[in-house]
Amino acid sequence: MSGSEKSEFAPMAIAILIICFLVGMTGKFAFENFPNLVSPLSGEFGFARATVNSIYSMGGIITGLSGPIVGTLFDRLGPRNVYGLGILAGGIGLVLASFAGHILHFYFSISLLIGFTAAACGNVTNSALASRWFRRKLPLALAIIYSSMGAGSFLGLSLSQILIEHFGWRRAELTLGICVLAMIPLLMLMPWKRLAAGRKEPFAAPTADRPDPPEVEWTMGKAVRTTAFWGLASVFFFTGNAMFAVVIQAVTYLIE
Repeated sequence: MSGSEKSEFAPMAIAILIICFLVGMTGKFAFENFPNLVSPLSGEFGFARATVNSIYSMGGIITGLSGPIVGTLFDRLGPRNVYGLGILAGGIGLVLASFAGHILHFYFSISLLIGFTAAACGNVTNSALASRWFRRKLPLALAIIYSSMGAGSFLGLSLSQILIEHFGWRRAELTLGICVLAMIPLLMLMPWKRLAAGRKEPFAAPTADRPDPPEVEWTMGKAVRTTAFWGLASVFFFTGNAMFAVVIQAVTYLIE
């Protein structure tokens, strides 16, 4: 097998998949445990359901608005610093939430800090890093990485509910925050200079049956003039609105 035909799933590339998966799972783990807090917060503070839901909604808005910021930080600071900032914000946000006594505290800790975490540890950064290691296998690599969203939601919801039942919601948030912060030393020990550099070997040469698409220096102005951009934007917009309108209510609905 020639060098140009080597598998893109080299050891370092597989390490990137594992790191992106764990980071993506942590970001979802920090944010998607919130539906379990709807009933406890309503009961303790007397918040209306709409008020509690607004914490989650604001977090989603922060996540979306943070996307371009996170992308810029990734280009300037690299994945190590962006991931570190994201996980630090998520851990601090969960710890602060455990001491919250006012709705504004939740807006700051959960909506702002953890909302930023979901962006810093999410699809923007993981896609940018994975694209340095994969080309033809990039769709498969991204599919593996994106599955971390489901894994993080499952783990966050399950673990937080177990902790809430045994220790109450405040101690549950504190424990989850410590778990998230424990990721930072492990993350900092990674060989980021090598990981961020990308693939050294050239990608497989294009063939007649699988030609490479022409290289385009994409800008936002060029992208918004394509139907593909608006098609993808519409899919995410309508799917997100439908999904999150249901997710935040699901736990409380099933309990009632």
